[in-house]
Amino acid sequence: MDGFTTYRYYLAMKFHFTVAQYDVFRHKGRVRATKHSYEEKSLRTRMEQLGRRFNTPQDAVAFFLACNLYNANIFEDGESTEALILWKKRSEMMTQFIIDDIADNCTSFEPEVVAKLVSGGKLSYEAAVAINRMYNIVPAIQENFIYSKIGDKIAKLDKFIKYDESKVQRYIKEEHEQTT
Repeated sequence: MDGFTTYRYYLAMKFHFTVAQYDVFRHKGRVRATKHSYEEKSLRTRMEQLGRRFNTPQDAVAFFLACNLYNANIFEDGESTEALILWKKRSEMMTQFIIDDIADNCTSFEPEVVAKLVSGGKLSYEAAVAINRMYNIVPAIQENFIYSKIGDKIAKLDKFIKYDESKVQRYIKEEHEQTT
């Protein structure tokens, strides 16, 4: 993949997580970027390096998603690679990861409690997405000034997180709700 194409994926994912009106799925990843503007960017060299690593567009999306999800710097090779490895590992076993994360770390499904747990790094965004799908907690989190960015990120991640919803819902209803 060439550097310019990689740059366009980078922009699409960056806009998805930073611009409220931009949805990478609705816009199908389209961004306004010219070859001329790309040539003037200082990140051109890094985009070309990354482009050589990606075999498919899905590789590029996974990399930029992981960096956004885990707050990894794309210019730090070790940090960004760790984020990508973590994302791939979790996505291979997402259903079990979410169940384990909720079992080990979540004491309540109240919006503020979930936001505090995510903010403190005790609960993953992936588990927060699953909880949101069940209890629709994002609107309440977004209303809270302190946690509004966490609510926005949970909402933006929703379409990226794939897991067996029925298993997670069954776990929450049968196991978790009995113990809380």
